[in-house]
Amino acid sequence: MTDISIGSVSTDTLRPEDLIPRFLAVLDDILVNRCTHPDRDEIDDAAGEVIQRIDDGSGYFASDRAADDLDWLIETLGEFAPPYCYFGTHIGDGADFGFWVNWNAIDDAIKAGEIIMCNPSQDWTASLSSNYNGYVIEDTHDRLWSVADGVASEVWAVV
Repeated sequence: MTDISIGSVSTDTLRPEDLIPRFLAVLDDILVNRCTHPDRDEIDDAAGEVIQRIDDGSGYFASDRAADDLDWLIETLGEFAPPYCYFGTHIGDGADFGFWVNWNAIDDAIKAGEIIMCNPSQDWTASLSSNYNGYVIEDTHDRLWSVADGVASEVWAVV
């Protein structure tokens, strides 16, 4: 499990020469400090290849390869997004990249019974069976909890 903050990692730019180094730094932080991903070494090697292409220069940021690398970084960072979140642009600002809550996925999961909605002012953990394993979201939609065998731990919170 990774500990990722929900919010912006890059704002006010769509330039590959701004985004690629920033996304590489975020990915490096995740790989070094927070990662338990099974493909960690492969991802780290691929990121190293992107860094090498940057260091080689030769108009890299204007190239199709830079566009492909940017797509790869967005996709790869998305693999580390917390449950029911994504990495990409904010729904209201196409130049604000970060980790964001996917409200549509949460609504769909609630309808499908994959997430239980609770009232945060009540002791909702007492109402779950001791063998419940899944997610619980507060009815204010500002906190997601993971529950394993009746024990809850916060996955993310929107503040």
